[in-house]
Amino acid sequence: MTGAPRGPRTGAKSSYSEGVAFELLSFVFVLVLGVGTSIAVARLYGIEVIGEYALVYGALIALIIFSSVREQAAFVRRIAVLQPRDPQVTGLWLATFCFSIALTVPIAALVLGGVWLLFDGPIDRPDLFAPAAVMIGFGVAVYNTSWNLDRVLTGFRAGRALLWLRVGQSLLTAVAAIVAGIIWGTTMALVLAEVLSWVPILLWRLVVVRRYMRFRVPWREVREGFRALPEIVGFGLKLTPGTLSEAALSEAGAWIVGLLAPIGAVGAYSRMWQLARRMLDLRARIGEMLFPTLVERRERGDLAGADRALIDSVRYVLGGLMLVAAAGGGAAVGVTDLFGPGFDQGATALALLLLVAPLAIVSHVQFQAMWALNRPMTSSVIAMVRMAVGLPLMIVLTWQMGITGTALGQLVGYGVGFAIISVWTVRALSQRLLTLFSLRQMAGIVGGYGAGYAVARVIDEQLPGAGGLVLALMAGSAAYLLVLVVVGGVADRDRARAARLWRRVRPARPSAATLEPQL
Repeated sequence: MTGAPRGPRTGAKSSYSEGVAFELLSFVFVLVLGVGTSIAVARLYGIEVIGEYALVYGALIALIIFSSVREQAAFVRRIAVLQPRDPQVTGLWLATFCFSIALTVPIAALVLGGVWLLFDGPIDRPDLFAPAAVMIGFGVAVYNTSWNLDRVLTGFRAGRALLWLRVGQSLLTAVAAIVAGIIWGTTMALVLAEVLSWVPILLWRLVVVRRYMRFRVPWREVREGFRALPEIVGFGLKLTPGTLSEAALSEAGAWIVGLLAPIGAVGAYSRMWQLARRMLDLRARIGEMLFPTLVERRERGDLAGADRALIDSVRYVLGGLMLVAAAGGGAAVGVTDLFGPGFDQGATALALLLLVAPLAIVSHVQFQAMWALNRPMTSSVIAMVRMAVGLPLMIVLTWQMGITGTALGQLVGYGVGFAIISVWTVRALSQRLLTLFSLRQMAGIVGGYGAGYAVARVIDEQLPGAGGLVLALMAGSAAYLLVLVVVGGVADRDRARAARLWRRVRPARPSAATLEPQL
């Protein structure tokens, strides 16, 4: 790993606003494509296969959860203050990646054994062990490597690069899943479609990441990277209890339903949760840009800029996702009908889960501020309290109410966590909250949700079918936006920022850089 690098052109850091704009573009594309693919896959494979796949996919989720001590977050925190292709980046990444592999391999063996015991025991589906084993192998070899490479792009707010990687990934996965469904339509076919679609994009990542990280550096940089590993792991270990608690609350639903309800209920719940989880992808998208921004701004003493980035991110996440929750929740019956026979049992659960998403994402956004202030253990404690409230409720309410109870327990847990973290955030700001997030803006979001949900619900009940669903979604969204604007939920700086971002994605208009305010 010695010698002078002759790599490709060095990548540049994007501004926070530009990085978020590209992340939002990728989120919207992946969300729209994902919802369409989810409907097509549900109709091609049927509710039984979808239920089986949910259990198999749970094996990958378990591997991801238990094979990380959030070392990547600490890695991003270290490189956020460096420049692209700085030799230190390579040393830090190699040390972090080696640690990740060393942890992932033995955890994969343990997860594999646990999956066998569950499938051959309480769940009584030993035939699902083989596809679960394939999914675990994919997690070790492909997913883990892809995730570590993406942290380099995250550290430098490379939103444009992440956009194209995710667009390509989503397209390949959609095509592979649909083709496999048409030809075979089995659980193993769906698993292989997921696995094989990631391989070409991993190769693409290796090409893209060279703009931000050298592949050849002096050995002293590698040694320095490994010397920094204890600090990186130490920071990540403080985040680990929170990560495990978050995962237990968000991902245990399918397993709880699998133990307490028929496989068809698992299929219905998993599709509804998948819709909500697609919104949860925004949690990572915002965090990828916000965390390094908060670290960088606090490093240079710009506390006001850090506060503005944090609270405006909270406002935009709430404002955007509560629109989806209002229109989608109100029209939940029509939405579930799209998936085919049997999925309508998840309508109420869907309305509740669409409210879980904004609470989970806004809480995660506020956790970024804790991490930037070097308070990782505080975030873990809050996440553990949230789990301690939500998980028992999910079990009890699932027993009493079915999958509606699962969703309700999860919503209560996230609601409690959101309240606690919001109190901490208000106290941590360097200025008053109401100067950044006014009461009128809060009222606009809450009132907009109520209006949008009511309008969508009435139309969905009165006009069944695809046409009625489209009208319900459009009318619910319009009602939400109307109340939001009339009450005063949109500030002048929001309009100015939207204009600036619109011009920034059009390079021929250089004057856009002069527009204020910046996020």
